[in-house]
Order: sequence, then structure tokens, then C-alpha cells
Amino acid sequence: MSVATLEMAADFESIRVLGEWLRTSMRQLGLDATDESYVGPIELAVHELATNSIDHAQADKIVVDAAVSTDALTIKVVDDGSLQFDSVQLESSGAPTDMAEPRVRGYGLIIVEKVAQSIIYDRTDDVNTWKLEFSLQT
Repeated sequence: MSVATLEMAADFESIRVLGEWLRTSMRQLGLDATDESYVGPIELAVHELATNSIDHAQADKIVVDAAVSTDALTIKVVDDGSLQFDSVQLESSGAPTDMAEPRVRGYGLIIVEKVAQSIIYDRTDDVNTWKLEFSLQT
């Protein structure tokens, strides 16, 4: 399995490269990166997780990996944030559980959940890891 990796500082200027990196990586992994209806939502989900690493985890560094298996595109977003994701705290903070209620913030993980086929979060040794799987375009 081929893997493409991007390592960057956890700041808003640095994550601006995510879209181009994702498209280039998808091409290198043998996927069609020209269909915006396929690539756009994946880019949005990855960008949301990188933004959360900056805003909520207080990370200094973000590493994004993309890999293709026979049936899925897998993307990992890993950060060295000092804070871990707490779904209980998220729910009690008033973040929306769906998109029905208008809000300024709090839609990122809802978007990720709607786009990815599977999402796994893990916190090990002060490292946050989000693993997203997307069905391959047919």
C-alpha cells in the first residue's frame, strides 16, 4: 500500500496547502483527483480536522497521511496537541448534534461524520489520531 505524507506546522497559514496536497497525493496513489464532487468533501473533512487540531487540541504539528487499499481511501490526521478530543465535553458545550439549529461554530465534526464512511479517534502517548475512510469512487 502506497502512502503519501504531509507534515506541517499547526497554524492556519500552513494548512492552506491541504487541498493541493490531497489532489496531488490522490493522483500519485492512482485515484482520479479531478471530480470535485468526490474530492471536495474529502478535502473539507480533512481541513476541518486540521482546523480542530489548531483550535481545540492546541497542537504544534500536524501530520496527514493518505493511503489507498482495494476498497477505500484512508486518511489519518495526527497532531501533537496537548488536549484530547472529549465527546462528552463537546455535547455539553452546546455544540449542535445536527445541522438543524443555526450556529456560528461547531459544525466541523458533523461535516466529517456526514462525509467519511468511518471515523476512528484515538489518543495515545499525547498524540491525537483521526482515521477517516472514504469509499473509492466507482
